[in-house]
Amino acid sequence: MLSRICCKNTDINHLYFTSSTVFLFQFECFLAPLTDDGADFGHWLDRNGNPENYFNGNTPGVHTCSCGTFGNCTDQTQTCNCDAKDPVVEKDDGNINY
Repeated sequence: MLSRICCKNTDINHLYFTSSTVFLFQFECFLAPLTDDGADFGHWLDRNGNPENYFNGNTPGVHTCSCGTFGNCTDQTQTCNCDAKDPVVEKDDGNINY
């Protein structure tokens, strides 16, 4: 099952995943990192209510977006474009396999 949603005005706490869910993640940002200096500002909750900060694949505990998986982030030292905190609009995406 593929669930496509946009997170604008969406309460992530009310999303429930089946055993074979793929969740399409998309996030546009301007100076808004998903994680910074070890602090998670963006996360989602797994079916047990635990926060997860991976946004591509199935890598619990490893913060990454699709650009980090494929090595094409705008800042090669980051695993998500938004984490670069550049003063331009950035976009991150990924498919969370959960």
